[in-house]
Amino acid sequence: MGLKTIKTNAKDVTAKKSSSDIKTVHIAHARLIHRFNTAKAEIARAEAEIIEIEPIIKREGSREVFTLNVSEKSADTKSVKLVDETGSAVRVTLNAVYPALAEETVVNLFESVLKNDGTKPDVNDYVIQTRKAKFDSKAFLKGGEFCESHYALFFKACQQVADKLGINNPLSTEVVVVPKPDFDKRRYTDFDLASQVRIYEVVPNKTSITPVIAE
Repeated sequence: MGLKTIKTNAKDVTAKKSSSDIKTVHIAHARLIHRFNTAKAEIARAEAEIIEIEPIIKREGSREVFTLNVSEKSADTKSVKLVDETGSAVRVTLNAVYPALAEETVVNLFESVLKNDGTKPDVNDYVIQTRKAKFDSKAFLKGGEFCESHYALFFKACQQVADKLGINNPLSTEVVVVPKPDFDKRRYTDFDLASQVRIYEVVPNKTSITPVIAE
């Protein structure tokens, strides 16, 4: 039996652009960059090992949780503790939180299994299609500035629907301050170096540090 569906909209994603031609600058700190790159390399090795081990632990732990719950015909057991030969232990917990699923994959799953009584399950008894609410807050802007009238219209519309349903208005916002679209361009023509440093302390750019590996 096919899954009952609702209409959905697709969204295109634009690829990020890359940059090049970075100026090389020598700094006075003797081994600072070396220490950073070494630490990052150690983290990378540890993360690679976790990627290898974690699925095995998840598999072993989930199997034990399933075993206990099936035997009791309940979902009371959420966690188990796994211990290896060294005495090291971890707790594996299964929470009732699930990712978004592909319809075809789910339908095929339920068509390939049987219930305890030998009958085929109805996929609609176990999963549904729904929508996750998203709101583009740029709708509150006009000419790059916050527009109170735009906000009031959207809020009023949501409030009218909420009143009909007898629920709280799901649209909630908080007052924040964000750089205008031309901020990065204007800051470098309007402020000196000392001011740039101060601006960064209060309005920090998103900053990442990536080691450059010698070939």
